[in-house]
Amino acid sequence: MTLPTEKSAQTLSPDKVKALLYGPPKIGKSTFASQINPDHTLFIPTEPGLGALEVFEAPVSDWAGFRAVGGELAKDAKQFQVVVIDTVDELYRMCSDHVCAELGIKHPSDADYGKGWSAVRDEFALRVGKLTGLGLGVWFISHAEDREVKKKVGSKTVTQPSLTGQGRKFLAGFVDFIFLATWEGDEGDERVLRTQGAEHHEAGGRVPEGAAPLPDPLPLDAAVLRKAMADSLKPKAAKKTEQKKEGEK
Repeated sequence: MTLPTEKSAQTLSPDKVKALLYGPPKIGKSTFASQINPDHTLFIPTEPGLGALEVFEAPVSDWAGFRAVGGELAKDAKQFQVVVIDTVDELYRMCSDHVCAELGIKHPSDADYGKGWSAVRDEFALRVGKLTGLGLGVWFISHAEDREVKKKVGSKTVTQPSLTGQGRKFLAGFVDFIFLATWEGDEGDERVLRTQGAEHHEAGGRVPEGAAPLPDPLPLDAAVLRKAMADSLKPKAAKKTEQKKEGEK
């Protein structure tokens, strides 16, 4: 192995990131994901729901199937640059079922000292990590769920991904961005993408040092998100260089 001599370039864009996209049913999460890079996106559906979309899809019904798709991508990703897992909730359940079968238990809680839950998390993290390690952008789709979160005094209702337990904890720290697709507007009929967290919903992401955060909210439109990432996520030094070149013209 040769150690690097130059810093890596900033590559955050919709088809390069690891993102968790969640929201209510039928708001258009899958449609949004299908428009990120239409000709180079592979859907891995874990449940029905893509009938209205024309996409490349490799459906899986169990954990072995997911690993098989990952193996094929590792051999030759062909034209694919983005992978969409729809939904990650069901994928995590498949992982749990697989691990429980290997351990000879019915539920992760049946193993002593939390070993079952740890085994599920480790297997999930390993396989998801291998998939993202192929250099592909990966979007994890989940549903939205309102949960009561305890405060120092009382509690509050927070909208969060419906993925629970170790799976949610792992993905929350693993992905570059968490986006909430939701309805807003005066009539509640405007579909928007929440890019920043707030008191009553979970969202946010990592940005390069010196870069501005993404605008919040954005329309639920993949082209708008792509432009926002290109405009907002460049470090200040890069923006100044571009401005200087434009001033020289």
